[in-house]
Amino acid sequence: MKNESIAIIGGGCYGTALANCFSQVSKTVKIIEPNHDILKSINEFHKNLVSLPDIKLNNNILVSNSYNDIIDAQLVFIAVPAKFNSYVLDSLRKIKITVPIVICSKGFDLEKHQLLFRLFETNLKNPIAVFSGPSFAMEIATNKPAIVNIAANSLNLAKTIAEKITTNTLKVLAIDDPIGLSLVGALKNVLAICCGILSGKDLGNSAIASIISLGIEEMKNIIIINGGNPNTIYKVGAIGDIILTCKSLQSRNMSFGKHLSQGGTVYNWTGGTIEGVDALKMIPIICKNIDANIFSNIYKFVYENISIDSFIKNIFS
Repeated sequence: MKNESIAIIGGGCYGTALANCFSQVSKTVKIIEPNHDILKSINEFHKNLVSLPDIKLNNNILVSNSYNDIIDAQLVFIAVPAKFNSYVLDSLRKIKITVPIVICSKGFDLEKHQLLFRLFETNLKNPIAVFSGPSFAMEIATNKPAIVNIAANSLNLAKTIAEKITTNTLKVLAIDDPIGLSLVGALKNVLAICCGILSGKDLGNSAIASIISLGIEEMKNIIIINGGNPNTIYKVGAIGDIILTCKSLQSRNMSFGKHLSQGGTVYNWTGGTIEGVDALKMIPIICKNIDANIFSNIYKFVYENISIDSFIKNIFS
């Protein structure tokens, strides 16, 4: 049976891709998006001419700039950059909906130094879940096959949501570790920056594979000290996402790392939002009292201006 209505907060690449995917299993999909050009192009032409101009969207996708238009939604997905999640939280509070909230954003609430999952869990009474996995927007939007995870403290909640959003091409598997899945979702973007630097310096696939492997070991320790299950790293929504993000220049974070390796900076980057740059700011906090050589050195390279030669030497030491 189809859902009556699914809401997606955010009409960028990923939010639009999810909308097109979920339009197969919901009578309507409503996107909340303040950008007038996106709103107009989807509602009038069934295309997001700003973010995904080449994709024809299904006719049951509607866009609004008012949160009041999603009060009848059965599920709400948040697909905006991490730094806008506090605003989304305030907006959801005002409409007082009680349905499950699913976080697709990757990163942290930098103001309160916490995972986005914790931000919503501590400030809303709604059931909260996390959606993550190897799922490039263009591929999801065009119904290429993918498998992802949905995580909640209640495995039954995760299973219920998974059943509602699994399609013919998107398989959703339920797990009960939102902390671990959230951490990997944020940290894989940081690791991808590192891999992009190595790629840009033409150090080879062996070097990249080595750093991915060591980065995974560091992630496991970070998950443990932050209250998650280290075995979550082996779930498709975690390790699958790491592989995808760290091995393809289609990944913005990896592309940004390559940009840095060639003398670029945060300030002259024009390739869109880089979630790993903000996630990096949390490394000194979430890696406190553990050995996280790779993540610590990525932080030092981006924010403490150590040389690229020192950076490369340090991560292989």
